[in-house]
Amino acid sequence: MSIQPPSQVFIMSDHIDPIGNALAGFFVNFHDRSDSPPGQPTAQFGHIETPPYRLKPSIRKRIQDVFSAEKHILFVVPDIQREASVGYSSNGYTTVEIMTYRRPFGRLRSNSNLNANQSDPTMWLNCPDPERWYMDDRLPPKIVIIFHIDPNVPAVCSLSLAGIVEWSPAQSTLPGYIIRVVTLSAEEDCDLLKKLFDTSGLQYHFTDLDLAQNGELDPMGSCTVVNSKHMEAQVSNILSRVRVEPDKSRLILCFDIAFCGALNAKHGPEDDQFVLMGKLSVASSYRDFSLLTYRSRLQRKETFKRVKT
Repeated sequence: MSIQPPSQVFIMSDHIDPIGNALAGFFVNFHDRSDSPPGQPTAQFGHIETPPYRLKPSIRKRIQDVFSAEKHILFVVPDIQREASVGYSSNGYTTVEIMTYRRPFGRLRSNSNLNANQSDPTMWLNCPDPERWYMDDRLPPKIVIIFHIDPNVPAVCSLSLAGIVEWSPAQSTLPGYIIRVVTLSAEEDCDLLKKLFDTSGLQYHFTDLDLAQNGELDPMGSCTVVNSKHMEAQVSNILSRVRVEPDKSRLILCFDIAFCGALNAKHGPEDDQFVLMGKLSVASSYRDFSLLTYRSRLQRKETFKRVKT
């Protein structure tokens, strides 16, 4: 029994979501194969400048919701984001894949037709059976590719995106192929995708979106700055805030050994119910951080149980 795509439901709400509205408007023309003369590329490309801070729901989740009726969505992310991508799964109809830069590059190499000649429409292998694309290690004919650009732009990032740029226009000239590629970056003036196209001389449909202007313009607006040059005063201020509102979760990131020592010196036995000390090195993974916060939540639950009893 085949699974049908979810029907699109539009809900009116008084809540204004500028980022959600901007994304919906940006992707409104990305759902269908663009109109082009026969034999011309129909792949669509775009770039989104994201706000330089984490959103709830995340940009990735919002994009996944926009394309809820699509069969295949591929997120290409830096290695450091791979572990943080747990939880983005299929909705029963859409297959969601999350890969680091090396895997799409390897898959594109396996899609290359080494025996292609001038009579072949493209230098890439076709996907004869859309339902067997994964088993054949091919890229599906209908796919949305969301590519996160690492701000450092390592070589593997450029190679992977360059391969996608070469594959997408060529395959989109064939019937049945609907390919959409969008890059994401929090960096201003990140035009890697556009530069790749400009140097290739390929025809393409391109649009961009600046989401940063719709987000929080002042990231310090809801923050409290401790205006003190003395380390002990800074530590006392932090601990007093924790003690006054112990039910609120806080994360203290310390990059100064002396500050950490001062915090430990003022941290008394009565603070054990609020504070869990832990150390993370530069090489720590997202899993290490998740484990530390998980232990912190368990400790807080046990502490409040003891207080109530």
